[in-house]
Amino acid sequence: MRYFSTLHPSRVAGLFHRAPQEFLRDSPADRLAIALGATLYTPAIRPHLADDIGRCHRAGVMSMVCCLEDAIRDDEVSAAEDNLAVQLGRYAAEGPDGPLIFVRVRTAAQIRQMADRLGDDLFAVSGFVLPKFRPDDEGLDRIAAVRKVSADAGLRLYAMPVLETPEVAAAESRLGVLRTMHQLFDTYRESVLAIRVGGSDLSGLYGLRRPAELSAWDISVLAAVLGDIVNIFGRCDGSGFPITGPVWEHFSRSGLAQEVRLDRANGLSGKTVIHPDHAVTVNALSVISHEEFSDAEAIAAGTGGGILRSAYRNKMNEVGPHRSWAERTLQRAEIFGVAATGVTSADLLHAVGAA
Repeated sequence: MRYFSTLHPSRVAGLFHRAPQEFLRDSPADRLAIALGATLYTPAIRPHLADDIGRCHRAGVMSMVCCLEDAIRDDEVSAAEDNLAVQLGRYAAEGPDGPLIFVRVRTAAQIRQMADRLGDDLFAVSGFVLPKFRPDDEGLDRIAAVRKVSADAGLRLYAMPVLETPEVAAAESRLGVLRTMHQLFDTYRESVLAIRVGGSDLSGLYGLRRPAELSAWDISVLAAVLGDIVNIFGRCDGSGFPITGPVWEHFSRSGLAQEVRLDRANGLSGKTVIHPDHAVTVNALSVISHEEFSDAEAIAAGTGGGILRSAYRNKMNEVGPHRSWAERTLQRAEIFGVAATGVTSADLLHAVGAA
């Protein structure tokens, strides 16, 4: 799989200083976590799901979640499980070349049941999303089930817990429960691909819903939760985990670009989206600018600390404090590429739209 693969090679050469690099389903976890990009959620009940997956991938979607939880009614669960098994079987039979597929489940038993039903077709799945995660017996059972299914099948399957419960939202309990979850995830580190954040559920606990012209970071109670999640899970001392941006729930893209920029500035990567058109915006904004790349390369090459003047002559680069940022930037550059000098996200959006 490769981002912007729909563009003609000559167009890629004109837009990129360094083109995006290929990644595989069995690429290292840190590379896959970056490669999630815009993760599209879709109900597992969709009757033409296998075709939808291929169509969305051609539109630039590199990761999808087939939802057996909130996206379907309680009385549809059995039918959705049946449909998902059939549709993923069809998808697997076509020799899938993308996107990364995850299944959003309700219980640990459902993880085991879907793995059994898929059988050899489980290779087409990259893991499971664990909504409303709590560090209790049920949460432990779900994450342990992912590890067990992965080992039994001889496949690399990942868990992506979703932080969205009242205990995470409430100020008096938040830090304690986040620390407890961090300890649990650290125990299962090889199984946890990324931490997801349930922005809609967290906002709903306060009767809030952000309008399209505002970002999640403009809703103060939600911003406080996001900040604490980054504080606990986003550290660069080896204890951190990748954290993805909360869902953009509007069909309009009017405020999406600004929210993605704020997500990235606050340490989040990727984004949960509900429409394939959103992927174009998220992925274009994930490309590293030539200025960022220039700074990151200089910082990463620096030794012994000190201060370097940016090649763009508009800022200072401190080798010590900025090194972790530089390393993350260079990792993202491998997946999303580096824009050519003067090329903006608007140029990339226009090019992908035309393609």
